[in-house]
Amino acid sequence: MTFTKPVTSLTYPDIEGLTSSGEAESVVLDYKATIAGSDRDKAELAKDVSAFANSEGGFIIVGVEESRGKPVHPPAGVDRMLGQQKVEEWIDQVIASNISPRVPITMRVIDHADDPNRCLVVVYAAVSPRAPHMVTAEGDNRYYRRYFKRQQYQSLPAEEYEVRELFHRSSRMRDEVEALMASRGFAHLSYAEYGANEFSRRLTLDRQESDGNWKVSKGESLVLFTSCPEVLTPRQVPVVGNDEFWAWMDSSLRLYPPVGRFIPHETARPVSHGGLFFTRHSGRDADAAFWNQYLYLHDTGYVEMGFSGAIVLNGVTAFPLTTIVARYWQFVRFTRDLYKRYSILWPAQVSVHLRQCMDAVLYQLGKGWREPFDSFGSEYRPRCMDNNMFTGVTFPNPDTPEEMIEDSVRQVATDIDYAFGHRGSRAFGNPKSDPEQSLQVGLVDRSYW
Repeated sequence: MTFTKPVTSLTYPDIEGLTSSGEAESVVLDYKATIAGSDRDKAELAKDVSAFANSEGGFIIVGVEESRGKPVHPPAGVDRMLGQQKVEEWIDQVIASNISPRVPITMRVIDHADDPNRCLVVVYAAVSPRAPHMVTAEGDNRYYRRYFKRQQYQSLPAEEYEVRELFHRSSRMRDEVEALMASRGFAHLSYAEYGANEFSRRLTLDRQESDGNWKVSKGESLVLFTSCPEVLTPRQVPVVGNDEFWAWMDSSLRLYPPVGRFIPHETARPVSHGGLFFTRHSGRDADAAFWNQYLYLHDTGYVEMGFSGAIVLNGVTAFPLTTIVARYWQFVRFTRDLYKRYSILWPAQVSVHLRQCMDAVLYQLGKGWREPFDSFGSEYRPRCMDNNMFTGVTFPNPDTPEEMIEDSVRQVATDIDYAFGHRGSRAFGNPKSDPEQSLQVGLVDRSYW
């Protein structure tokens, strides 16, 4: 059983369709008629969620009674409140406090069609790279400190050999992620070729010569973004031979806040296991192999983006702080939409990588800060002391709220400033002159957008 839409988009007719068709419980589907808030309910919920995470992932639909494994139609729903607590809050707390390590879930509360005091709750637990997950609900030895797996339509205690296999499976999942990142050039910060791959090598670097003229060369100092789910599933994003994907990507040329068009659209073409979008450099002295920016989507959900932002002025390399932060913000929002659309529900590490930034400075600083090239001579300008750097945030799932995204972007901006010798977040302005510390998007050099 699979839904044809993200969990967060499910509606009452979607659940009614399951019950009317008699969709039976299975290795990926479980029905629960009600939740009363008892210790037994807590243990049973923790058992089922951990079993799905330890197996192939799956859905728990609360508010649907079952008879001999098949749902009773129509859905009866459950009370919205357990005492003084919303039922979804109770579910979230139970899962968070009774399973170790914690299982990330996606949850959807659906209004009942006939009773405003009742609802349906869909809980989705994806296959986990952190398995095996143990139930820690105390008070009952049938559950406490036990591992469970999904067997047909039941959650049963895992045998010792199955627990060992789960540890090995999790290790393989992590190895697959590391191998993919290494293949893209992100194996280790100390590598001289960190961040260099067949696409990033085409990005340009603008350099001002002693005569004042600008020269374009292939980039060495680069700005790159990556987003990688914890679990890589081939063909998770249906790129190959899928016109719907390409049509959706074309529609994604819309603006993503905080400013500017996001996806380069001069060239869109398929590549092995994915899609590539890029714009060529428009300079007269640049050949067709020089790019301003690119976006690469792998069918596993791995996303990579690079753009030409660094410049060399008076022999000093400078990275555009505000552009980096604004583009990262857009990148996070785009990957959130992509993962939600194609039901990539695992946590994802979304990172910023700066390549060859030793002795570089930052420009495009927020309101109230002086640009590093405003004056020269003996003025102190802290420079980066890392050959390469990266920072980023792990987002739990595609339902990450906007407030969390903004907080994470601010943290990334601060991390970049720290790497360049400054304690603060100059992308968001000086609080003395800008109390709200909003991103100073007006500083962004639009030639890169």
